[in-house]
Amino acid sequence: LEFRRVLFRSANRRHWLKVPVPGVWQKYAERYDIFEGVCWFAREFELAALPANAHARLRFGAVNYFANVYLNGAKVGSHEGGYTEFVLDVTGKLKPGTNHLAVQVDNRALITKWPPCLGYFNYGGIHRGVSLEIATGPSLADVRLEAVPAQRGWELAVSARIDALDLPDGLRVRIGSDGRSWEEPVSPGGALAARVPFFDTPAWSPEHPHLAPVTVELLAAARTVLDHREFAFGFRTIAMQGGQVHLNGQPYPLRGVCYVYDSPGTGLVMTEAQIATDLNLMKEAGCNAVRCHY
Repeated sequence: LEFRRVLFRSANRRHWLKVPVPGVWQKYAERYDIFEGVCWFAREFELAALPANAHARLRFGAVNYFANVYLNGAKVGSHEGGYTEFVLDVTGKLKPGTNHLAVQVDNRALITKWPPCLGYFNYGGIHRGVSLEIATGPSLADVRLEAVPAQRGWELAVSARIDALDLPDGLRVRIGSDGRSWEEPVSPGGALAARVPFFDTPAWSPEHPHLAPVTVELLAAARTVLDHREFAFGFRTIAMQGGQVHLNGQPYPLRGVCYVYDSPGTGLVMTEAQIATDLNLMKEAGCNAVRCHY
């Protein structure tokens, strides 16, 4: 962690702090407790030689607030927004051996930038996970599921994009649940849009949180599985009608709290155990809804 405005490749990092990611710099040391400004994060990682058809993505869970990302000395992207995931394509920018990753993080609250004022503590840092995803063939990306009411229960609308340097012919996507499966061809442009019937599937609600297992598999022309995703999906609709929230077509009074999580030890970085404790306290208080604006 470095607070000076220096380029990663020319920086002497001998006196930098070694810090955990996910994390926020206010919890790394007492002297950064109220710091708002620019910090650098950097690390090296080793890679073997990649096949010629490999494509790669860097996935950041969240960086507060503005991030510039550099890989092996070259800028690969930027992102503004402290609580949303972003993905950067780094195909062709990795090399065998040692690779260098640097992230410039800026959490200044400026009147010309959103948010111009904050109603909560302005933590700074890479506060959710970072991963490098490498695929050596076609892979699923941006898989989205949506529940659509139908005459006999539901339909599941599935959309996805296929990432590949060269998109082969004959790709199909198989969607499965509880021993049933449906297949749809991938368009020549690498997109998928499918509607799958889910007859007699119970609707999800806080009182009856039924989740259906759903798998999405990418199949080659030879029927081999190239990639897959697994979901636990709740079929429900939410709408506003006459000033009231309607869940599954019926008025649903909300009883809840505004949840601004903040761990005394790690700030924005919450463990699964901490989140479970908070949710249990909300349920004991009779809540059926929670507003979490990040």
